[in-house]
Amino acid sequence: MAPLLRKDNNRMKIPLVVALCLMIGSSFIFSAYAGDDPGAFPGGTTSGAASPAINNQSGVSDSSAAPHDSASASAPASSEKSPLKAVARDPVPIIQASPVSAKQTGDSLGGDLPRVIEARARPYRVTSDIYVPSGKTVIIKPGVVVLFKNFTELHIEGCLIAEGTIDNPIVFTSEFDTVFNRETTLLANPYDWNGIFIHENGLGSRFSHCTIQYTVYGINSLTKYIKIDQVTFRGNGRADLTIQGTKEPVVDKPYSYSLTLADAKKDGVPVTILMDPLSRKRNEVRYGGSCLLAGGLTLGIWSVTHLHNDQQKLDQLNDKTVIDENSPLVSKSKNDRAVAEVNRDRDRWLTAAGCALAVIGAAGFTLSFRF
Repeated sequence: MAPLLRKDNNRMKIPLVVALCLMIGSSFIFSAYAGDDPGAFPGGTTSGAASPAINNQSGVSDSSAAPHDSASASAPASSEKSPLKAVARDPVPIIQASPVSAKQTGDSLGGDLPRVIEARARPYRVTSDIYVPSGKTVIIKPGVVVLFKNFTELHIEGCLIAEGTIDNPIVFTSEFDTVFNRETTLLANPYDWNGIFIHENGLGSRFSHCTIQYTVYGINSLTKYIKIDQVTFRGNGRADLTIQGTKEPVVDKPYSYSLTLADAKKDGVPVTILMDPLSRKRNEVRYGGSCLLAGGLTLGIWSVTHLHNDQQKLDQLNDKTVIDENSPLVSKSKNDRAVAEVNRDRDRWLTAAGCALAVIGAAGFTLSFRF
């Protein structure tokens, strides 16, 4: 039986290698979802995916109105609010939005935003100025539509990740936009709402496949370390995109703007702010899925081949004609048949396991392209 044992040891080398491959793939996926909570960028300068937990369960900001008042005062549009009131629609009165944080109820937004804003069947309505708090990261999911009341705006003091897709863009528009608000009797126009103001510490904020329309100044950023990818600006009043006081030459088609890692190194800015905060998790899921897929396919092909050979050997043993039941050859034949049955059953389980792991790996690999 010694040669037989050595043969079985050789047969198990490939499954051991496959098991090692599967362990590596599993460790990638485990580290992607069970590691430290990346939470938010400390100060908006480190990468990491935001946690789906809501920063403020009640939706009410614990900060006072004073810091927000000073932030609003730094925005260029704040000094233009008085003349803008002169063009308000009559007889509908325009009420200036209070900078004090409002409670988030239903589809209404006000004050500090939650960590993650999911797409819903109805648009979100901004009833007062909304904020991405300093040191926090807010993620807006594809398909989200945000309707802003008159003269409200979005302040980014931390990091905002608004990445839509071609099929599910993110829309920032006026509450009078009849495409998304069928109840309004008024039409959307430029100057309806102030726009998106990115403060100096809003580094790393990015907008991808978004639409920003009917604002005063579109996006006004005090930092150049932001990323604009395929963003459509439409129907804005004074400007579409202003970066550090310079108006960008935005045209009608989707516009893109970004800096390189070399620019960040030149200015002494951490290069991580220009990186996708979800890239690490995405790569871990992708590589882990690839390892599981490769390991599962290898295990499946190997076990199917041996399953076929074991079944053929078993069929041959079953087809043998027994002449003398007391012959030593008969005893050896029974032993060989028992070994062949064990090997066949084992290869069946390995084939099923290989197929299951390949399916899981393929699902993980595909999922990595969806976030």
